[in-house]
Amino acid sequence: PLPTLTVTPPPRPLLATPDAIRTAPLFPKPVEPELNMSRPLLPAAPPLAVPTMTNPLDVAVPSPVLKLMIPPVRIVLRPDAAKTPAPAPDVPLPAVTLIAPPLPSLDAPVPKVRKP
Repeated sequence: PLPTLTVTPPPRPLLATPDAIRTAPLFPKPVEPELNMSRPLLPAAPPLAVPTMTNPLDVAVPSPVLKLMIPPVRIVLRPDAAKTPAPAPDVPLPAVTLIAPPLPSLDAPVPKVRKP
């Protein structure tokens, strides 16, 4: 028997590769608000603090007089009756024919007798 053929590739050359570095990103420190110990300032005087007083109108105003009014009726005159006949049609009208459908042929119903 023949020897088996084995193919061996040449060894790879050594390359200077950088080492893998894993670092977590730097996050900013959480900012805590300062405690507010001061109270809001109160206004010296409310706006428009000048007191005003308006007396109501004590004048007697009479109510209007009620009137019952009926709307006017319009009289519309009708036009005179037309004395001229309608014009004849350009095409003769079709003749009227009445055709009744045929009656169905039915057998007489069988009487049913029931005894009480």
